[in-house]
Amino acid sequence: MTSLSFVLGHQFWGTNPGAEHLVNVAIHALSAALLFLVLQRMTRVPMAERGGGRVVAWHPLRVESVAWIAERKDVLSVFFFFLTLLAYARYAQGRSSVQSRAPSAGRDSLALDARLWTLDYCLVLVFFALGLMSKAMLVTVPFVLLLLDIWPLRRVTCGRWQVTNEKKAGAAQL
Repeated sequence: MTSLSFVLGHQFWGTNPGAEHLVNVAIHALSAALLFLVLQRMTRVPMAERGGGRVVAWHPLRVESVAWIAERKDVLSVFFFFLTLLAYARYAQGRSSVQSRAPSAGRDSLALDARLWTLDYCLVLVFFALGLMSKAMLVTVPFVLLLLDIWPLRRVTCGRWQVTNEKKAGAAQL
């Protein structure tokens, strides 16, 4: 992915180093905005959203990667990591939604609608693969996703999978 981004940049701007820096800055700004959206979707804590976005935007480790054109791999990997987290949050929250089956099923039971979460799960896999192609450090993402299931998504408690609290109330009304 890093080589491809350099080739595309060279096709558009030639050997202009200023343009390469602007590409890094744009990807970095998008990453900070993505973290804001991820924290907003997962935690719903206003200060966490703003604080997390600021930390990524101004932290010296992130800014140093933006300043070096050759560190595009780090900027791209962070961008795809946050896209993976956002897609996983959508998947996890959509997967937990419970809907009633049609009456033609013969019984009044509950089922998960597979169409809603399949696209989100595929996006998780695609963004994860793109992140791995950017930088191999993203091999730890599955462990991070498991930790997110424990907190803040609360899909795992005491060793068992459960439907999130918000969806339980909705399911009880069905």
